Amino acid sequence: MINMLEKEKKKIKKEINYQVFFHIGFIWIPVGVVFMITVNVAFGIALMGLGLLYVAIGLANKDKWKDSKN
Repeated sequence: MINMLEKEKKKIKKEINYQVFFHIGFIWIPVGVVFMITVNVAFGIALMGLGLLYVAIGLANKDKWKDSKN
């Protein structure tokens, strides 16, 4: 029990990479279009909406993006 408490104290809070939200959003938008055409219109619209939401989250936090240059 004590060992678990020590591990909890040592956890470091990681920063969210908002650029990944942006890229994942652009993946979900065409997936939604494909599902809308082939499977189910409502499900496709939901996936497109999810993609747009992710893109919006990424763009709203564009100032927190990290440079990809190493």
